Amino acid sequence: MKNKKLIISILVAILVISTAWGINKYRDLRDAQRIFLKQQEIQRKIAEEKLEAREDLKTVYQEDRINILLLGFDKNESRLDRYRLFRPDGIVLVSIDLSTDSVDMISFPRDALVWIAHRPGMDKINSAFYYGHDLGGGETPEEKMKLGYSYCVDTVSEFLGNIYINNYVAIDMDGFRELIDDIGGVEIYVEEDMYDQTRGGALFAEKGLQTLNGYQYLAYVRDRGTDSTKDKDRVARTQESFEIVFNQLKEQNMIRLMPQLINNYRKNIDTNLSLSEMAALGIYAQKIELGKMGRYVVEGEYEYRDNNIYYIPNEEARIDLVKEVYGIDFLPER
Repeated sequence: MKNKKLIISILVAILVISTAWGINKYRDLRDAQRIFLKQQEIQRKIAEEKLEAREDLKTVYQEDRINILLLGFDKNESRLDRYRLFRPDGIVLVSIDLSTDSVDMISFPRDALVWIAHRPGMDKINSAFYYGHDLGGGETPEEKMKLGYSYCVDTVSEFLGNIYINNYVAIDMDGFRELIDDIGGVEIYVEEDMYDQTRGGALFAEKGLQTLNGYQYLAYVRDRGTDSTKDKDRVARTQESFEIVFNQLKEQNMIRLMPQLINNYRKNIDTNLSLSEMAALGIYAQKIELGKMGRYVVEGEYEYRDNNIYYIPNEEARIDLVKEVYGIDFLPER
């Protein structure tokens, strides 16, 4: 009898301790700012060491901001044959303002001509991954991938006045297709009949309110017809559709399961977010309202140079963008 009471007492104690730990852990995860500041302190020291060689370049830290760079890789056989290395087709900086519970999305047309971080010259922004991956000095495949992501992060940071970017999330868009199918499709209003140029111009979505499956959704966000100068339209359409997907995940209470979702699609996702950071973001995201999402696309114009097409960012609009989103006054140094 005494042994039985002892066992029950131990089990009760374990239950109480576990419950208390779980409650405290949940409270910790709700405090996304505290979790990211701890990580930021570590990465800040690393960043400052990297910047010692360039005294003119100072990274801008904002404690009430979390900046996460999303990189969408569109992998297919024809691109593999042509480029050998996949480059990000979608580049979006998600900036979360913890003081106002608002989110801004800043998208970059992939052909934007910018200064590439750690390089002496300019190139298309999606080439930053190539420079880091192939020319960054990495030896193992893992090192090469991390350097590719790092060059993308640093290039975007420098373009936006050296704001501090906490993390990156790289997504193979095929994984996104699986996610859309798993949640039962996404309801989107299609502005006009749309045709898939990769399938001989076959109709894949009719004009009007449609529930798109995974294939249709990807074709929708990828589409720019046969005109490469319509990439800016594609970028804006992608932002809008991301909002719709986010809202649907939120309504289905799937956002808070972010670590599990990322684990389920692990083969299609690479990130330097920790599990606790993912969980904190999942819990925090429940507070975000679509009405508080700001959508921005880097302003500019297309130009043909050296038999290639580039998107030339407008410098005044660039300065205004940084001021509007981050409240920072800066003059581009290059």
